[in-house]
Amino acid sequence: MEAHENAALSLTFDSVQEPVIRMMMGHDHTGEELHMLREITRHYQPPAGACTTYRALADLDHDLRQHIHVEKNILFSRALAAASNQR
Repeated sequence: MEAHENAALSLTFDSVQEPVIRMMMGHDHTGEELHMLREITRHYQPPAGACTTYRALADLDHDLRQHIHVEKNILFSRALAAASNQR
């Protein structure tokens, strides 16, 4: 294994809150990027002759927003509640 892989494997947290907060920050950043992408593409309206990849952007946006919703509003809230009940 490379050095950065070993560092990632040895990463530990004192509580579930730390990784949840980091992931939520990543989700916020991704949400901002998706918003910019929607604006740039006029809500994914492909120009004439657009390739299939361009057309797949709307699906990517939907799937990522669904993923973020499930983690943020279901998984993370349950994990934080379970961790606070263990104290």
